[in-house]
Amino acid sequence: MRNWAGAFARFLGQERDNGDPTESVIRTMRSARTLLVLVDGIERLRNRVDTEQAFQFLDLISEETGATVVCCGRTAHAIADAQLRDTDTPLDRQDPAPWSDTVVLRTSRIGFSEKETETFVTVVDQFDRILRLYRHERKDLTHLAPYLHKRSRGYMRTLSHLICQGAQSAILNGQERITEALLEQIPLGRVVQL
Repeated sequence: MRNWAGAFARFLGQERDNGDPTESVIRTMRSARTLLVLVDGIERLRNRVDTEQAFQFLDLISEETGATVVCCGRTAHAIADAQLRDTDTPLDRQDPAPWSDTVVLRTSRIGFSEKETETFVTVVDQFDRILRLYRHERKDLTHLAPYLHKRSRGYMRTLSHLICQGAQSAILNGQERITEALLEQIPLGRVVQL
């Protein structure tokens, strides 16, 4: 089981060996005007007791600071939604409406239909907009969207890794610009023979 108060305290730079740091964590978050708490890897909560304790702490932090808690990870909706974790109350399979008011953002792969392809180009354009390489010109990456879509198969994690590794390679080789030729050299998602 994880000591959530201790984990938050360490993240905020509050090293302590004893006592409950919850009040100190809340004060620090209020002082910093924390608006968002992102918990990644929520699927690592293995048992019901650990999950309940984690969400009791996260609920307390949210109530006391006003920060929004966002949980990410595989099956995050089923883990984060208290009503879905409630195994004592049977779900009504006839009711197609969501069972609770937990907001869900699904980040599945973007397919290859015309509308999905347009969405993918928009996502790549956002990467293009914030990319900072010395010789990068606006729309360089956007023009590579069809290649990136095919190479990433529409998975955001793969796309992000591909662009990040491409940028690192461009910096290391002095090219300072992402090109298809450069991306072809990145073995992401490919079998590498050693």
